[in-house]
Amino acid sequence: MSIQWVAHRGECQSHIENTLTSINEAIKNGITNIEIDIQLSRDGVAVLFHDRNLRRLCKQNKAIAELDLNAIQQLTLIPDDETHFKRKTAKIPTLCDVVSLIEKHPQITLFVEIKRVNFLHFSYQNVYKKIIHVLKPILTQVVLLSFSYRFLRLCRKYSRQTIAYVLPSWQQFNAKMLTKLQPEYIFCNIKRTPKEYIFDNSTFNWVLYEISNTIEAKDFNNRGVQYLESFTTKKLQQKLYV
Repeated sequence: MSIQWVAHRGECQSHIENTLTSINEAIKNGITNIEIDIQLSRDGVAVLFHDRNLRRLCKQNKAIAELDLNAIQQLTLIPDDETHFKRKTAKIPTLCDVVSLIEKHPQITLFVEIKRVNFLHFSYQNVYKKIIHVLKPILTQVVLLSFSYRFLRLCRKYSRQTIAYVLPSWQQFNAKMLTKLQPEYIFCNIKRTPKEYIFDNSTFNWVLYEISNTIEAKDFNNRGVQYLESFTTKKLQQKLYV
């Protein structure tokens, strides 16, 4: 079974996560599956950001939902390891920016993770409507991804959009829940998977994330997982085919 790599927040080996440069680098490297994280600003604009607050990447004790778009666009992303990234900095892109980029690359599947922190500030319906509106030009290329079962149920109610459920724990992997939701993909952290478990892709596609080396990649691929998500897809690709 050939491996389908998923670039986790873009290609993050030499670029800051969730930026246009990290996404562009993944595309340049031939990766056709890219995952990004989405949060809404105070004025309801979808931007790319993973963390619940800005401490790690912007050195500020605030959350995305506390700032309007203008304030967010003034921020500078500073990587954890400035030496590794050769002191690179970047700006937080909007989802609209990413849509404009992906429109030029019809081969790309974009996994759009809707962060649960959104629902502390906005209703499920509001988040869904705002994000779907922006994604409209590339919806056939989009998979809506979330830890929130309730949000994905709403997605199923309103549309036939492809969805992916992220397992908060292995206990959430039960027939009743998945039968109701019927996601096309299931994402799971490799640390949550039972040892030597054989993965069945007959109902949905498994995507395992936090793959950091080729030993893990080969092991899970041999156990039935085709989609493997990593921050360093280019490095792992190169090592596998040496």
